[in-house]
This record gives sequence, structure tokens and C-alpha cells, in this order.
Amino acid sequence: MQVNSFRSPLVKNNDDLYQVLEQTLPKTLAERSVIAVSSKIISLCQGRAIPIPEDPQEARRLKDELVIREADRYHTGSRNFGIFTTLKNNILIPSSGIDESNTGGFFLLWPSDVHAVAADLWQWLRSRYGIDQIGVVITDSRCILLKWGVLGIALSWAGFQGVRSKIGELDLFGKPFTMTKINDAESLAAAAVYEMGETNEQTPLAIITDLPQLIWQNHPPTPEELRESYIEPADDIFGSMIEAVDWKAGEK
Repeated sequence: MQVNSFRSPLVKNNDDLYQVLEQTLPKTLAERSVIAVSSKIISLCQGRAIPIPEDPQEARRLKDELVIREADRYHTGSRNFGIFTTLKNNILIPSSGIDESNTGGFFLLWPSDVHAVAADLWQWLRSRYGIDQIGVVITDSRCILLKWGVLGIALSWAGFQGVRSKIGELDLFGKPFTMTKINDAESLAAAAVYEMGETNEQTPLAIITDLPQLIWQNHPPTPEELRESYIEPADDIFGSMIEAVDWKAGEK
């Protein structure tokens, strides 16, 4: 696998996403490439940036309102660093994914209709570059439980199978796998975000190539395929811990 990031113009609120792509990506792309796109530039181009009030108390109140509005579920019992614990789009994420870094004084929300955005990007790339097999992964980053640092995650993808099942295959000693699945979308997002950076690199796009294990598809993920990539909390290995939280329903 090879990952190369690309420096873009400084993206601002309500910019044109496809113009940013035209200005940043190479003139040609190879078949079987995956294009990683930071969710931050998608949100900016969607106008999902809310000005941060100058008054700190007003800013805190507004952010709390936005977190609750954007969350599927949220927890207020423990607010380390003043941050809500939230569930959004079946992802455990601080503060509904709302970001304040590299926004120029805005609260930046996650993209709206992120799966539709991934599908649109995939169609645009196929048409723009005349490629049949190409993938898209929309990235962000989140904390790792009980470890310092952040790791890239996939908010959506298109053009390839997001999760590969190894159930029924044999391990090195002939024992069949009964639970093992490989999340290719998350793996690619982690690699791309590592290359794109987390601070002031201004490289929100990456191209990933040499992916012999990836299963390519000629369609965006179907609703069923999206559902199959998630685990209900009750079925999760950490389900008892998740279900023990006194969650409140968000407004999303």
C-alpha cells in the first residue's frame, strides 16, 4: 500500500468542494485508487460552520446546544475536559464530532448526509477521470480509549467493500475463524489520516494505491451494506459498558 497526501488551497466556509478537488488532485488517477477526503473540508464546503461567540460562557452554551442537536445519544454524567460523550452515526465520538481547530473561529459540524456525499464523490471521480474502479473514503479522527493520541476513522466510503468477512477461513493451525472481519474502510482511513496529518499540514486529500486485498464494487454501499458494517450496542464486545451509560436522546 502507498499513501500520498496533497496540499490544498485554504478551504473556507461555503467553498466549492469540487473546485477544491480540481485544484488539488493530480490530472490523472490510476485505476484501483482510493481517494481519502477529510470530512472537515466537506463540512466547510457544506456551510456547516457556526461562528464561535466571543464570550466564553456564550460559546460554551452554544456548543452544548449544538452537541445535543447533532447527537443520536449523549451523556452528561462525566465531562472530562468539558466534553460530552456522544454516539453519532453509530460512532462513539466526543461532542458529536464538532471541531474547533483549523476552522478560523467556527464550530464545525460533521458533514450532513455523509453517505450521499461519498456516493456523489465516487460518481464524480469516475466521470472526471474516466475510471471504473475507484474508491472514496471520508475521514475524521477520534480518541483511542485509555490511550493518548488520535486515530483516523471512516465516516463513509464508496467503490469498495467496507468490511471483509474471514469467517469460515482457517488460521495457521487449521482452526476456522468464527468472528473475524476486517474493516477495510477504517484501515484505509487510519493510514490516510496518518499521512494527511492532524495539525497545520493543510493536506486534506490523499491517494491510496497498491491495494491487492481490497474488494472493488461498481456501486456505492447499499443501505444493507451500511447496516452490516455496524454492530448494535447490545451485540458489541463492549456492549455491557455502553449500555450501562445513562444516555439521553439527542435531537438528531
